[in-house]
Amino acid sequence: MSPDGRYLAASAVWVQIYIIGSDATLTAVLPQPFTVTLNAQGDRTAVSDMTWDQSSAFLLISTASSSYDPRFVDGGVGVLSLSGNTLTETVYPTGSFGNGTGRILRVGSRVYAMGGCFLQCVAHGNPSSVVGLDFQNGQLIPLRGSPYPYGNTGDMVIY
Repeated sequence: MSPDGRYLAASAVWVQIYIIGSDATLTAVLPQPFTVTLNAQGDRTAVSDMTWDQSSAFLLISTASSSYDPRFVDGGVGVLSLSGNTLTETVYPTGSFGNGTGRILRVGSRVYAMGGCFLQCVAHGNPSSVVGLDFQNGQLIPLRGSPYPYGNTGDMVIY
């Protein structure tokens, strides 16, 4: 749910945004579900998780390809912009962190996403990691030292 309580986003291989009515009914904002792409060429990717920015104008998404072969896992963190009933992919998933991402959390302008490869990547010599980004003016800026290696394959909590 968006910070202003007006929108709900649902995802799988696509994203759908709903307006939450005063009577708690959901009405689709988009005429059809939005397909997230990995790059400008239109290669599709799956949405793992998402979180709204504080203004409810941007939806930060965590993506990973549907491939289960750890050598080909790709994706990362991307940005979707919501204006009226239009959703636009303004930042393609990073893809530069070596694997896809799973759970995503936001604290202020900081965004953290868990590497989505876990045990399969470790078995192939690729450690799991947490990607850290600063979200400013619709753009993602890697935090110093990101990605941060970790050995846990569980969930992530910020407190």
